[in-house]
Amino acid sequence: MKNISLKKLIRFSLALILLSALSSILFNFIMSGGIPRYESVEIDSLATDVNSEQAYWLYRNDKAVFIDARDKEEFDLFHIDGAVSLPYKSSREYKHETMKSLMPDQRLVVYCSDNDCTVAERLIGQLKYMGFNHVLLYRDGLSAWKQNKYPVKGFDKDE
Repeated sequence: MKNISLKKLIRFSLALILLSALSSILFNFIMSGGIPRYESVEIDSLATDVNSEQAYWLYRNDKAVFIDARDKEEFDLFHIDGAVSLPYKSSREYKHETMKSLMPDQRLVVYCSDNDCTVAERLIGQLKYMGFNHVLLYRDGLSAWKQNKYPVKGFDKDE
């Protein structure tokens, strides 16, 4: 009697595993992006870098929304004119509220203070996880923007 119950349990377990696998495959087939795997994606593969010239062309031609990943206090002092403040370290609620004005198919250029700052890359990971697919990294950031004398808003405390 125990032998029959064990066989049924093994068959049921195998059927359940098979059903789970088929469901996953079907879900990935139906969903264009598949199951998001944010934790397993390397930061470098999340976004294409743009240089200052490319970033300014996107800015000048209104081809992207610029996202400042620095703290709100830094943004309030000095930022790329027209940029949206979306601090990497902000709360989930603040990010969702700010992102309501953005569309997932919009091109976003995320920046930080300079190429030593990594919060822009981290924010890109979050944005990709939230469904934003057209995200660019302006790695040189605000320091290069200022050095090129591109439009800024506010007062730079380092001047």
